[in-house]
Amino acid sequence: MLTPQDDLDRDPQLAALLLQTNLTGHVSVLLALVGHLRARGRGTLVVLSSIAAVRPSRANFVYGAAKAGLAAFARSLADQLHGTGVRVLLVGVRGVRPGGTMVQGTVVRDPVCGVPGSAVAWRSRCGSSRGR
Repeated sequence: MLTPQDDLDRDPQLAALLLQTNLTGHVSVLLALVGHLRARGRGTLVVLSSIAAVRPSRANFVYGAAKAGLAAFARSLADQLHGTGVRVLLVGVRGVRPGGTMVQGTVVRDPVCGVPGSAVAWRSRCGSSRGR
Protein backbone atom coordinates (compact mmCIF):
# COMPACT_ATOMS: atom_id res chain seq x y z
CA MET A 1 0.00 0.00 0.00
CA LEU A 2 1.55 3.27 -1.11
CA THR A 3 -0.48 6.36 -0.32
CA PRO A 4 0.42 9.97 -1.17
CA GLN A 5 2.25 11.53 1.77
CA ASP A 6 -0.07 14.58 1.76
CA ASP A 7 -3.01 12.27 2.48
CA LEU A 8 -1.10 10.65 5.33
CA ASP A 9 -0.19 14.03 6.77
CA ARG A 10 -3.89 14.94 6.94
CA ASP A 11 -5.12 11.59 8.23
CA PRO A 12 -3.13 9.84 10.97
CA GLN A 13 -5.50 6.86 10.82
CA LEU A 14 -4.61 6.39 7.16
CA ALA A 15 -0.93 6.51 8.14
CA ALA A 16 -1.60 3.83 10.76
CA LEU A 17 -3.33 1.71 8.12
CA LEU A 18 -0.31 2.08 5.83
CA LEU A 19 1.98 0.91 8.65
CA GLN A 20 -0.34 -1.97 9.46
CA THR A 21 -0.42 -3.06 5.82
CA ASN A 22 3.27 -2.62 5.03
CA LEU A 23 4.83 -3.67 8.33
CA THR A 24 2.70 -5.37 10.97
CA GLY A 25 0.67 -7.34 8.43
CA HIS A 26 3.85 -8.74 6.89
CA VAL A 27 5.37 -9.51 10.28
CA SER A 28 2.33 -11.45 11.47
CA VAL A 29 2.13 -13.51 8.26
CA LEU A 30 5.86 -14.22 8.21
CA LEU A 31 5.83 -15.38 11.83
CA ALA A 32 2.86 -17.64 11.09
CA LEU A 33 4.76 -19.21 8.17
CA VAL A 34 8.01 -19.72 10.08
CA GLY A 35 6.57 -22.50 12.24
CA HIS A 36 5.41 -24.46 9.21
CA LEU A 37 8.73 -24.09 7.41
CA ARG A 38 10.74 -25.01 10.51
CA ALA A 39 8.65 -28.16 10.89
CA ARG A 40 9.54 -29.07 7.28
CA GLY A 41 13.17 -28.25 7.90
CA ARG A 42 13.43 -26.18 4.75
CA GLY A 43 11.92 -23.34 2.77
CA THR A 44 12.44 -19.77 1.69
CA LEU A 45 10.49 -16.72 2.76
CA VAL A 46 10.60 -14.02 0.07
CA VAL A 47 10.07 -10.57 1.58
CA LEU A 48 9.40 -7.69 -0.81
CA SER A 49 10.69 -4.41 0.50
CA SER A 50 11.45 -1.19 -1.32
CA ILE A 51 14.26 1.17 -2.12
CA ALA A 52 12.30 3.56 0.12
CA ALA A 53 13.54 1.48 3.07
CA VAL A 54 17.06 2.83 2.58
CA ARG A 55 16.26 6.03 0.72
CA PRO A 56 13.00 7.45 2.05
CA SER A 57 12.04 10.85 0.78
CA ARG A 58 9.89 13.73 1.87
CA ALA A 59 7.26 12.45 -0.55
CA ASN A 60 6.96 9.00 1.10
CA PHE A 61 8.58 9.00 4.53
CA VAL A 62 5.83 7.02 6.33
CA TYR A 63 5.98 4.34 3.63
CA GLY A 64 9.78 4.38 3.83
CA ALA A 65 9.66 3.94 7.60
CA ALA A 66 7.35 0.95 7.24
CA LYS A 67 9.60 -0.68 4.63
CA ALA A 68 12.71 0.04 6.72
CA GLY A 69 11.05 -1.72 9.65
CA LEU A 70 10.15 -4.65 7.42
CA ALA A 71 13.70 -4.90 6.09
CA ALA A 72 15.13 -4.85 9.64
CA PHE A 73 12.66 -7.54 10.68
CA ALA A 74 13.55 -9.72 7.67
CA ARG A 75 17.29 -9.43 8.36
CA SER A 76 16.78 -10.29 12.03
CA LEU A 77 14.49 -13.20 11.14
CA ALA A 78 17.16 -14.50 8.75
CA ASP A 79 19.68 -14.42 11.60
CA GLN A 80 17.28 -16.25 13.89
CA LEU A 81 16.61 -18.94 11.29
CA HIS A 82 20.29 -19.55 10.49
CA GLY A 83 21.00 -23.27 10.53
CA THR A 84 17.34 -24.35 10.47
CA GLY A 85 17.09 -24.93 6.72
CA VAL A 86 14.71 -21.98 6.41
CA ARG A 87 16.03 -18.93 4.55
CA VAL A 88 14.84 -15.37 4.12
CA LEU A 89 15.29 -13.59 0.79
CA LEU A 90 14.87 -9.84 1.15
CA VAL A 91 14.07 -8.19 -2.18
CA GLY A 92 14.52 -4.43 -2.41
CA VAL A 93 12.23 -3.37 -5.23
CA ARG A 94 13.27 -0.16 -6.96
CA GLY A 95 9.91 0.54 -8.54
CA VAL A 96 7.15 -1.08 -10.49
CA ARG A 97 5.76 0.36 -13.70
CA PRO A 98 2.39 2.12 -13.59
CA GLY A 99 -0.48 -0.31 -13.37
CA GLY A 100 1.15 -2.27 -10.57
CA THR A 101 -0.29 -1.87 -7.11
CA MET A 102 3.01 -0.59 -5.75
CA VAL A 103 2.69 2.71 -7.56
CA GLN A 104 -1.02 3.42 -7.30
CA GLY A 105 -1.67 6.92 -6.05
CA THR A 106 1.82 8.16 -6.84
CA VAL A 107 3.41 10.05 -9.66
CA VAL A 108 6.07 8.01 -11.40
CA ARG A 109 8.65 10.58 -12.38
CA ASP A 110 11.06 8.20 -14.09
CA PRO A 111 9.17 5.34 -15.72
CA VAL A 112 12.43 4.00 -17.13
CA CYS A 113 13.55 2.98 -13.64
CA GLY A 114 10.44 0.91 -13.05
CA VAL A 115 10.19 -2.74 -13.88
CA PRO A 116 7.11 -4.83 -14.60
CA GLY A 117 5.78 -6.79 -11.66
CA SER A 118 6.43 -10.02 -13.54
CA ALA A 119 10.14 -9.16 -13.68
CA VAL A 120 10.22 -8.63 -9.91
CA ALA A 121 8.57 -12.03 -9.44
CA TRP A 122 10.96 -13.74 -11.85
CA ARG A 123 14.07 -12.22 -10.29
CA SER A 124 12.80 -13.14 -6.81
CA ARG A 125 12.23 -16.73 -7.91
CA CYS A 126 15.67 -16.95 -9.48
CA GLY A 127 17.31 -15.47 -6.39
CA SER A 128 15.43 -17.88 -4.16
CA SER A 129 16.43 -20.93 -6.19
CA ARG A 130 20.08 -19.81 -6.23
CA GLY A 131 20.18 -19.28 -2.48
CA ARG A 132 20.62 -15.52 -2.70
